[in-house]
Amino acid sequence: MHLESLTLIICLFYASIALMDAKLKALWNLDKMSVCKLGYPATVYNNYGCWCGVGGSGKPMDGID
Repeated sequence: MHLESLTLIICLFYASIALMDAKLKALWNLDKMSVCKLGYPATVYNNYGCWCGVGGSGKPMDGID
């Protein structure tokens, strides 16, 4: 019983690391794509924009919103 529990814990641990790594790669690729297509990194949009309401029901401030 203990071996099965330990195996499950180890598998969940490694699965969470793999998912976290995939998310970081996705953000890295977004930044590289932004530099390639727009000429500047995606990080310039940190803390940018407005909150347009639940489900985007508010009025956008500009074309990027």
